Amino acid sequence: MIDHFITIEMLARGCEAELHLNDVPFGRCDGRGETLGAPVHLHLVEGRNEIAVLIRPGALPGTFLAGDDARRAWDATSAEVSVKLARHPRGTLLGGPDGVVLAELTWNSAPPRSRPYPAVTATQVDLGPSFGRWAWQDGEPLSLGPALDAEVRALLEPLMADMADGLFFSWIKAQAIGFAENDRAYEKLEGSTGAEALKLIEMDRLERRWSFDPPGWDALALRSCGRGRLVQLLALDGRPFLRTSECENGALNYFPAMLARLDGELKIVR
Repeated sequence: MIDHFITIEMLARGCEAELHLNDVPFGRCDGRGETLGAPVHLHLVEGRNEIAVLIRPGALPGTFLAGDDARRAWDATSAEVSVKLARHPRGTLLGGPDGVVLAELTWNSAPPRSRPYPAVTATQVDLGPSFGRWAWQDGEPLSLGPALDAEVRALLEPLMADMADGLFFSWIKAQAIGFAENDRAYEKLEGSTGAEALKLIEMDRLERRWSFDPPGWDALALRSCGRGRLVQLLALDGRPFLRTSECENGALNYFPAMLARLDGELKIVR
């Protein structure tokens, strides 16, 4: 059983911010003072790790990260972002006094001036040995374009058909690589991540009465990340492409996915 967790926390006030670990998107804060926090084992690599924050990313910041210089001006006044990477003993609270800080990153808009956004601030930390090498790190470089779009569609169509019919075991099977790596990263029993995920999906679907209902293919937006070895499946609203209909409370459920090419074959790895 794992005896500690490595966690990350991000707090943003006055601006939207998106957190990346080793060029892999982790999550966002909308700038209203909420904290994003969770264990990050699956996002860490052996040795040197990069923590980066994209300030005011917009819905689809992937074009900026790929080199598009069409940035938006912003009269920054009072905005700040802070990030903390820490090691916590098992059973202690995220952000509590028992955590050992491994790295920190801060940004603020002072002095007030008009500047272009999105903007990136980053730091690095060497964590030494961690949880082993992830499959995507040995993936082939992926080039965005019509050929990759067609390949992604061919991969997703049968999976989406099964999910629309309520056969969510197909989703669990498609996520086999990532779920197995999650078992390793958190020292869980083999197969437990997938089994837990399927149980939660089925329970939630019955309780909140949703169906699988992604947008049309024209809303699919692939985002390059992981140093060009991953693509993230997004819709034009910047949220995961694979999603449900509205639940009874009006919310949507999402099925986040990232793809890599392993041994010549495109696979879901996260």
